[in-house]
Amino acid sequence: MIFVQFASLWLMGFWSANMEKSNYVVNIPNWLSRILYLRIHRKVPMISVITQIWVVITSVPIFILYFLGFFNDAYDFANIYLNIFIFTIAFFGSALIIDGIVSEIRSKRKS
Repeated sequence: MIFVQFASLWLMGFWSANMEKSNYVVNIPNWLSRILYLRIHRKVPMISVITQIWVVITSVPIFILYFLGFFNDAYDFANIYLNIFIFTIAFFGSALIIDGIVSEIRSKRKS
């Protein structure tokens, strides 16, 4: 279950890197693009970069702590990771909605 959550967060970042309309787009170096997206994307939405870095920063230490035995049982580990998963989905979803609304408003003003 936990690996499914991790994979879905990671795939969410892959999907967001291919968004055509975004309010804030940043240029990232090739090496960072390879680490975060496993392929080269020159320009990616800022929300995508923030989400991918957040997934890496939160997931890797939690997995390391789990394998080192810092959690009493798998239930504690799953509970912590589920909370991170829910927070990440809520943040990413709300940021995408706001970004989409602002992007549409800007495109209508230009027209």
